[in-house]
Amino acid sequence: MKLLIVLALLIGFGLGLGYGYQRWGSHHDIQMMLGVTDKMIPFVRSGDTLRFPVPVNFNPGVQLCDKGNSGVTTCTVRQGIYPKLRYYSYKCQNPDDCPDPDVGGGSDIPIRTASSLTLAQKDKYLVQVVCQGGTSAVMKPPQNSVKQGQTIIWYPSGSIQSPWNVNGDDLKKYCDGATGQYDDSNYTTGCKVNMAGSMTYTVHVDGCKDVPDTIAVNP
Repeated sequence: MKLLIVLALLIGFGLGLGYGYQRWGSHHDIQMMLGVTDKMIPFVRSGDTLRFPVPVNFNPGVQLCDKGNSGVTTCTVRQGIYPKLRYYSYKCQNPDDCPDPDVGGGSDIPIRTASSLTLAQKDKYLVQVVCQGGTSAVMKPPQNSVKQGQTIIWYPSGSIQSPWNVNGDDLKKYCDGATGQYDDSNYTTGCKVNMAGSMTYTVHVDGCKDVPDTIAVNP
């Protein structure tokens, strides 16, 4: 799975979601939201239906659709999804249907399920927080390092249906204005790294085992 979320669609499909998307069999519009990658994505709620032009597979642990995660062409959002913002990622089942993720069909496309998110930072290092097999974990870009002055943003995947946070004394030391913890209440502000070194913190998801993680910060 690609570690960076890609929010690209086939041009026609993208326009259908971004500008002409209609809610099937419903009485209100789907709202478009700004995601962590600064792309427009749909905000969905329980009972909404998403229709895909080709079969898609939602990532393991994702709990968005009411009937399965594989070969999905019609996804009715299940009842009882966690009310806080989560990102539900999927890939096209047939790679040939999505030859160019920057333009055509993409992979790991998140779907908004909660409140608005606006991020001004352009030089961002995105870290997805997940729960896998009862253990907390993070999914990072291939390079496990950032540059001083870059902004790190931890954000929750759809596998997390409970409160979560990343925490530790290093976050107070390395992050401008940090309180030592990022969670649902403040993660969109991100951690603008103010010094070089090795930043270690704890990844916590309620109901999952805590794990440590380290990100190198280069001058």
